[in-house]
Amino acid sequence: MKLGCLMKFLGDMKDEINIKLSWAKENGFNDLEIGGRNIEYFAMLKDAKKKYELNIVALNFCFNFLINNQKEQIEYINDLKKIITIAREIGAKVVVTATGRNPEMNLDSNLNLYKEIFTPIVEFAEKEEIKLAFENSAFLGRYRGFPIGNIATSPFMWEKIFKILPSKNVGLTLDPSHLIWQFINPYRAIKDFSKYIIHVHAKDTEILSEKLSFSGSLDDGSWHRNRLPGFGEINWSKFISLLIEYNYDGLLSIETIDPIWGNVAEDDFGKKGILLARSFFKSMMS
Repeated sequence: MKLGCLMKFLGDMKDEINIKLSWAKENGFNDLEIGGRNIEYFAMLKDAKKKYELNIVALNFCFNFLINNQKEQIEYINDLKKIITIAREIGAKVVVTATGRNPEMNLDSNLNLYKEIFTPIVEFAEKEEIKLAFENSAFLGRYRGFPIGNIATSPFMWEKIFKILPSKNVGLTLDPSHLIWQFINPYRAIKDFSKYIIHVHAKDTEILSEKLSFSGSLDDGSWHRNRLPGFGEINWSKFISLLIEYNYDGLLSIETIDPIWGNVAEDDFGKKGILLARSFFKSMMS
């Protein structure tokens, strides 16, 4: 298992690719996950990877592939296939993505739609020898103006989606932070779904107990918040130990979303948080 970090190319910064990748190289992050929403940025990675001598382990591309808008849906699917091809071309083995969710359908209908939409995508990924790793974030609301949604959010749903598409190229991006606020045991998730874990995000969740006891869990979700590893509820020594015990040998990708230490999607792309998280994990992964 290697420690790396997630870098997102969002198109908000001049010379963004060079700024972020040069910082990664200078600070010893040689294994990266790259996310974004602009196909042109992904297409530039081959030259950038060579320039900075970096190992791009995974590409991250999450959209609502089950959206009830055929025009947008086709566009998202075509872009995902392009990302899969780019991943093969640059030597990445993994594409982190979401299933999406159609809010106008019930759960069973969403699962049927998932099978319809993702069967040809999975076949394409198999042909390109790329693994699809579904994020377990609920992707509630909108992200930078884009509605996403996701049905791959819990062990209950993982069983269903992996049974529907039983491919060795389909698995899970395990992000324990999203399990904590659902009150799902992240350690049991490793034990029960170890064979499906393709990629892991290092992010924590803090439960604001006083807020929760006052508002309950059905308000706007302000009773929990993303934190760096070590500032939330997760026992990371136990989590890392279980990953090793169950033979996970992929990337532990630091995803910085923290109200104090910065955010990967902001101008400074959470640099302080990334470095702090690396220091936190140093004794566990030496």
